[in-house]
Amino acid sequence: MTLALAVGLTMLFFWPLWNGGGVIGGDTLTYFYPQKQFLAEQLQAGHIPLWNNRSGFGYPLVAESQTGVFYPPNLLLYRFLNLETAYIAGQLSHYVLGFVFTWLYARRVGLHPMGAWLAALVYIYGWFPPRQCLEWAIVGGCYLPGVLWFVEGWLQSSRARPLVGAAVCVALQMLSGHFHLAFMTQLVVVSYSLLRLWWAREGVHATLLQRRGSAVAPFLTVALALGLASAQLLPTWELKQQSQRQASESVDFDPAYGSIPPLYLTQVVASWFYWYSSEISRDVALGEMAKISGTNQVEAHLYFGLMPLALVLLMLCWRGLRTISLDRFALLWLGLGIAAVIYATGYLVPVARYVPGFGFFRGPGRYGLITTLAVAFLAARSFQALNDNQRSRPHAIIGAIIIALTTYDLWLVPQTVNYATMTAFRATINLPNSAVRELLKRAPQPTRLYAPGPNLTNLLGSASVPEYLGLGPGEYYSPETKAPALTTLTPEFLDWAEQSGITHVLTFEPVSQLDGTDRWKLIWADADRFLNQAWGRSILSPIYLYELTTTRGRIWTTSPNVRIVSTTLSDASSSADEVRIKVDAADATTVVLTDLLYPGWNVSVDGQPAAATRFAKQFRAVDIPAGQHEIVWRYQPTSVRIGFLISGISTLIAFVVFFRRSPVPTSVP
Repeated sequence: MTLALAVGLTMLFFWPLWNGGGVIGGDTLTYFYPQKQFLAEQLQAGHIPLWNNRSGFGYPLVAESQTGVFYPPNLLLYRFLNLETAYIAGQLSHYVLGFVFTWLYARRVGLHPMGAWLAALVYIYGWFPPRQCLEWAIVGGCYLPGVLWFVEGWLQSSRARPLVGAAVCVALQMLSGHFHLAFMTQLVVVSYSLLRLWWAREGVHATLLQRRGSAVAPFLTVALALGLASAQLLPTWELKQQSQRQASESVDFDPAYGSIPPLYLTQVVASWFYWYSSEISRDVALGEMAKISGTNQVEAHLYFGLMPLALVLLMLCWRGLRTISLDRFALLWLGLGIAAVIYATGYLVPVARYVPGFGFFRGPGRYGLITTLAVAFLAARSFQALNDNQRSRPHAIIGAIIIALTTYDLWLVPQTVNYATMTAFRATINLPNSAVRELLKRAPQPTRLYAPGPNLTNLLGSASVPEYLGLGPGEYYSPETKAPALTTLTPEFLDWAEQSGITHVLTFEPVSQLDGTDRWKLIWADADRFLNQAWGRSILSPIYLYELTTTRGRIWTTSPNVRIVSTTLSDASSSADEVRIKVDAADATTVVLTDLLYPGWNVSVDGQPAAATRFAKQFRAVDIPAGQHEIVWRYQPTSVRIGFLISGISTLIAFVVFFRRSPVPTSVP
């Protein structure tokens, strides 16, 4: 019944996706789809990629993390399904998983089935649908109640097996690609476990209460989870040291961005009366209210439904319910929820950013996730206590009415608060009909396109500049190496473009001809069926594609007497972690590959290790003597190898702990 309800709710909230539709808006097309398309192409060609050579001059795909290369569902979905089907299936399946996990946790702590359904409804559909533009939200957030279900299983039984399950859940949360919600889960696990052991002891097994070392178990669980996910975590830590976040005061990263201004907390009661009115511009209002840093309506969203909120207030205010529902366990969740919403305002970030973990992420408003789970649980407890106080106990009727009204309330919210929109068609339906895509495919050499809308044109199969990365190599943000803004095809811009391997330039407006120049030419000017749709431009509005006639290309040499015989750079079936270049050089020369030189890239010439050099402070280069040679660049990062070793050892430890025989526990006090 619970599984059927979980699936049915996804149909109600996301019917266009079940009916063959898609999602546009927010980061969907400009961030998640390009990453996932590249992953799908590589998986279907038989490779598990570590490097992405399409965004900018390339970046470490595993290290940036949000592609979720090692996340098991991704390895299956993007290997066997097309891009959008895999993406949508991933989203919907995690809504189902999160609903079931929340229901299981609620049942384990004593809620009746209907109360558990209410808790799952409020948590899953109160926080996640407005964040549909953020793929990682539901994919990561669905695991929090699952981890608590396992932890509560340990607390009630004293067996170690549930802790292994909790560690696996947290590891999967990290492997899915976004660490912020996983970090919050770890904070909740430790806080929840310690409070249950030391204060809210109802239902905790006697063995744990008597054992002095019990408090260490949640920390060991988190440590095991970190070990299991090390194959993902170590490369990310390496990238962090060389990224735009390497300096705590970096202008390119503000950990306070995405808070909930205190006044905007009134949305929990005044949403439909004020904040969700069509006459209110929430982003403008938030800009005026935000005192700590900037924010937006999605990051600052916090709404549980009016009836669940009323149930919580009833618990707090009606003395007749206090003895039943406002016990220490309920107070534990009340405290966690209040602490989370205080941090969500952003006022503690200036201090907390120097505490390990907190300074790595932005979006303090995301801590509202914990508050939402607290409200979901407390509302369900209040509902159950209210029914237990009634002599007739009409659970089914009252429960059905509350759940139905709350469902309708929460269903309306993402129609108003969202940067993503569900459509009756798939966003990439016109990708095969893109004229720009076909022109780039017919180019005689590997292409790199300078285009507006970072990352989107990666979907055309071409490398694109500039890039958009949540965690990117520092070269992309340094004033010395950052891609310049394009105002017109000036000689200075063309010099930079030729050195950087730019082969084509895409613009929204025609570029005025420079006197006497022959360095570029217009090769296409028309509406593109895919790009115009993706950028929200009229189908009658042309876009302009220019070819740089004097470009050196993505591979070039310092000597003119060299012929590039072949390269695997543009071969979609080849691994992006290896580039093979065959040259025929009349003179000794330097071969420049205009892709980023990043730790882990090694080069060989004719099978022998060679010394890699850095050209223009970011590109890969190698010196070769005259003659015919094969140059091979391979990406073999030490961080990934060590990460896999730690993950393997941790997996072995998890198996040993899980399968070892546990003593039969004594009775629960």
